[in-house]
Parts: sequence; structure tokens; C-alpha cells
Amino acid sequence: MTQRLPLVAAQPGIWMAEKLSDLPSAWSVAHYVELKGELDAPLLAKAVAVGMQQADTLRMRFTEENGEVWQWIDPEHTFGEPPIADLRDHPDPHHAALALMQADLRQNLRADSGKPLAFHQLIRIDDTRWYWYQRYHHLLVDGFSFPAITRQIAAIYRAWQSDAPTPESPFTPFADVVEEYQRYRQSEVWQRDGAFWAQQRRELPGAFRQLA
Repeated sequence: MTQRLPLVAAQPGIWMAEKLSDLPSAWSVAHYVELKGELDAPLLAKAVAVGMQQADTLRMRFTEENGEVWQWIDPEHTFGEPPIADLRDHPDPHHAALALMQADLRQNLRADSGKPLAFHQLIRIDDTRWYWYQRYHHLLVDGFSFPAITRQIAAIYRAWQSDAPTPESPFTPFADVVEEYQRYRQSEVWQRDGAFWAQQRRELPGAFRQLA
């Protein structure tokens, strides 16, 4: 096991909410990107594997010991190329593609399920239309990192199309993110920010304050 890291920011809340829930995939986040035009699907599949490997948070593993939850990056985990489905012969390719995505999300995708916490699939619905399905556990990504990973994979694909070198990873190592967050929690800025938002809450009208 590599360096153990604590859960930070929204992660403890996500972990606890999943523990209290009996839903199989409530904390998975997913979307699909529609791609129009000519697509080199095998090349994009390779770019997906490389781009995911560049984001070490996608290789995170979780363990609970004596009531304390830790996360660590699996140095041996590698991402394979995502599956490619061709639905052009289906009577309704669009809804068939959505059914594939929904079937994926109906699985048990909890953090302790043993299922992959990150998954992509390329789905062809027409000669020049594809759906690029992407799904992650919310412990691995947030609203910023999810599209950032998509953009990096797209950048790798475009670079390879023009025989350019693979773009370097833009992602900060997650251990550095944890260290920065812990410094923030111990700083005067944290105290000042907390006081500011507490004051903002006190100034809300009564009905909004009850909701907060």
C-alpha cells in the first residue's frame, strides 16, 4: 500500500451518506458526450486509457480501519481501453444507447462493491454520431475534475491525430491536494472564511435560514 491519505473536503460526507444508504449507485456521477463527425474510435479508446491513467485520483482505493477511513493510490492499477459498442443496426440506437448506460448505473457501484469506480464506453449510433459515456464514483471526482479529465482525454486524442506528442498531465497529484487542504484547515484563512459564512447565514431571512 502506498501513502495513506485521509478523506478531505466533501469526501467524508459522501462516504457516510453511502454507508447510510441502501441504494446501489446513488453516489456515482455519469454523463455522455455526443460526438458528431468522423471519429477514430480505436484512437479515442487509447486516449481514454492514457488520460485516465494520468489522473491518480481515479486509481484511489478506500479502506476503513477501527472506524477511520483512509484512501490510497493503487500504483499497480492500469486502465484498459473502454469497450466500443456499435448500435447502428438497432431499430432505435439512441434509446438502446441510453439503456446501456442505465444498465451500468443499475449495478452495485458502491465504493466497497469491488466494481470499477471509473468506467467509459464509446457507443456508435450512426455513421457520424457517437456517445461517449463516462461514469465515476463521486469519491474520485467532483464537478471540476470530471470535465477536466474529459478535456485532457480530448487533448490527447487531438494531439495523436496530428502525430504530436502526448500532452503532459495537467493534474496535481492528489497527495498534494490533501496537503494543501490540510494546511487550509489549520490556517487563519479557514477561521476567517468560516466566520464570514456563518455571518451570511445569520443574515438570511428566517425561512431560508431554516433551510440552511
